[in-house]
Amino acid sequence: MRAPAPSRSLRAALLLAGLAALALGVASCGHAVPQSTPSPTVSATGDLPPTWVQNEVAWQSLAYGDAHPEDCSWTVTRASRLAFLVPSLRSYAGRPTTAVYVAVLRGLFQLQGTHGPGAVRMYLILWKRDRFYLAHGLVPGRVTATQLPRMHSYRPVIPVSASVWGHTYGEGGPTNGTYPGRNIPVTVFAGGNASGSTVATVRSDANGFFTLDLKPGTYTFIMTGKPYTATTVTVRGEGPPLAVGVVMQMF
Repeated sequence: MRAPAPSRSLRAALLLAGLAALALGVASCGHAVPQSTPSPTVSATGDLPPTWVQNEVAWQSLAYGDAHPEDCSWTVTRASRLAFLVPSLRSYAGRPTTAVYVAVLRGLFQLQGTHGPGAVRMYLILWKRDRFYLAHGLVPGRVTATQLPRMHSYRPVIPVSASVWGHTYGEGGPTNGTYPGRNIPVTVFAGGNASGSTVATVRSDANGFFTLDLKPGTYTFIMTGKPYTATTVTVRGEGPPLAVGVVMQMF
């Protein structure tokens, strides 16, 4: 499972049942050290899920190219009830701790590096207890959810105005999945690799998010002192924020 300007390995991790997901990049000129910011608070109206779910929904929508999705339907259910969407989730049948949030966004989404009309639906299946991604992907048409509990609905809003909205997360390891990296230090380098001059450092918050205002240019960022996948992106200085995924690679 994987997304925009993501690491190649994360795309594999989030790619459950042949579907894709996650990422993109950061930085700033000079030697200022931007400070981390608290997780954004969504101001959307409607029947809202918890803030951390709203953040994941908004960040993923932005990462897949739609800063203004039309709506998001969501509910809480058991992972095994979503086998119609991801057959491998049948293996969670009978496990009492696999309550999940399922969110289905409607918009126009495009997996980076692909061409064509894109997809009109994105789904996220998030483990309620530990916030892991159990599945994440794009689908070309409607998602039939008649077998699920009543769906709530709201319109996601990108809750930041900074030039970069970053998300730290880990992938691999014993869970073989993707999960938020909380309170993780990030180093940003000038140019297309991690050997350039350091232009910024920042720490993600307790939900794995951070923001930075960066001048237009190319930057590479990594998790400081961790096994990492370097992510290189170009900040253009106009339009919506850039969704940046900073990956810690577990083995």
